[in-house]
Amino acid sequence: MTRIWIFLALTIGLLSSCATTREEDKVRANLHLRSGTSYFVAGRYAEAMRELLIAEKLDPKNAAIQNNLGLAY
Repeated sequence: MTRIWIFLALTIGLLSSCATTREEDKVRANLHLRSGTSYFVAGRYAEAMRELLIAEKLDPKNAAIQNNLGLAY
């Protein structure tokens, strides 16, 4: 019985840390998205691509990132 509680506590701890990391990744992705968009608007396409590709790695399902990558390409 004690092993079950230990297993549950560890599982919950791991899942909650994954959720936190995921939210942090989304925040970081948004910062790179905004930076990449600024570079794009300024005509600095190489820098825009660099920032947008970092954003995509952090949040690959973000539609705004995908859209801006398409525009930058």
